[in-house]
Amino acid sequence: MNVELRIDKRKIQNWKDFREVTILVERSLDTYNVTARLENIELYDDDYDYFLNVYETDAFRRLEAELTIKNLTLKGFVDTDDIRIGNRRLTLSVLLDEKSILERDIGGLLAPKTADVLCVIERRSDIVLAATLSVAAVFYLELALRQIKELKNVFIESAAVAATGTPTSAFAATALKVAKLILRAVYLATIIVAFTQVYKRLLELIPKPVKQPAINILRAIQSVVQRKGYVVEAPDELRKLWIIGKQAEYYEIIDLIKLLQDISNTRIVVVNKTIRFLPKTVTPFPYANRAFVEFWRFNTEDVIGRYVVSFAPDFTDFRSMQLPQNVELIYSGVRGFNKKILPVAAAVIKSEETIFDRLLKDAYEFYRRAVLITKGRLAKFETSVGKVLLASEFYVPKLVYSDNLVNISPLQYELLTKFIANAYSFKNQAKVYTAKMYLSLDEFQFLYESGWPGVRRLSYNPHSGLAEIEYELAATFVEEERKVVIR
Repeated sequence: MNVELRIDKRKIQNWKDFREVTILVERSLDTYNVTARLENIELYDDDYDYFLNVYETDAFRRLEAELTIKNLTLKGFVDTDDIRIGNRRLTLSVLLDEKSILERDIGGLLAPKTADVLCVIERRSDIVLAATLSVAAVFYLELALRQIKELKNVFIESAAVAATGTPTSAFAATALKVAKLILRAVYLATIIVAFTQVYKRLLELIPKPVKQPAINILRAIQSVVQRKGYVVEAPDELRKLWIIGKQAEYYEIIDLIKLLQDISNTRIVVVNKTIRFLPKTVTPFPYANRAFVEFWRFNTEDVIGRYVVSFAPDFTDFRSMQLPQNVELIYSGVRGFNKKILPVAAAVIKSEETIFDRLLKDAYEFYRRAVLITKGRLAKFETSVGKVLLASEFYVPKLVYSDNLVNISPLQYELLTKFIANAYSFKNQAKVYTAKMYLSLDEFQFLYESGWPGVRRLSYNPHSGLAEIEYELAATFVEEERKVVIR
């Protein structure tokens, strides 16, 4: 059998008998992501000298590896954390997993901003202040009207005194009335100035759309990995997930991939530079009928009685905190609890004109008519709907489920929670078999390219074709009555 191992593009000549080569495949119980390893590779003589020099020169250097067995080629890199050095021999392990290569390729890269989106900031303090200013404006207006009435009465009295009194007494009385007129006119002018200032302050509270950075999660991932030669295949529903917030410009792409997996409850498979997001469902192992010396058990550790997916609380946004924060899936008769907290908050969409808007609109219209004499017509007041509603300039990044951000549906939160509930609502009961079987290289390659369907753990010797495997088949061992609670 032709077996060739290349590390750092150098063909390894002096290593232990290839008949002892064993490829280990393991699936993470938490992420369902699968990793393949080639363990305990021992290097001697020239290979030992070369790699010892590389390791001592730069212990963090990335060493790519490639294992070729006939037509099967597995690519990966050396796990430098696992290197052990003895007397004229060096032992190492190789991660034969394209997902690990992907993580090395994109590690540290930031997700690019997809677009700027207009949001509306309405602070709770602004609502209270608007109410206070409105009361003050009404008070000043009532006071001004009263002073106008008093001015009118004083003017009438002055005219009457001037017409009926003696010249001396009329002059004195008129002078007194004129003084009163002047004082009341100054007082009225002061009231009008105060009234105008209150109204200006009230109009400053009109919510103005502000630009905020936003990223489409899947589009950002595609943009980065494409530069490294990767292609992404994912369900269309994942294209509707957006993050809005200043922190959106500082997400590492690996964190963004993990966030997408947590929201959609998927695992990733990377084969031939194609990244696929697959649901964490029980996939039957295709070669189960070939097994011998097998035992089985139920996967009771995977079946959880209560799943809880929570949004991060945003204590700066009282509207967001009023929304249900948890998506709970409860299975009666099943034990266990699992909670996952997403590092994003639920977004609130402005769907209609509020009392705050109507108050400011009336104030604006009054002021607009008043300033026609001096300043001309002002722009038209418009209520912004279909936009993300914020309560502060500083907030937890918002998660939005929408086709676009131009006019977001007010039902997007309900659609988002329904999407999450459906992603976590799957029947994952299975029988887990521990068995041995023989697999050809073509069959092993098929498992590799298919994302290791049904494989939980696999130890494969290419020379003998013998595989020790832990695999699963769908089964039903408890009746599940699902209940979805959003609270």
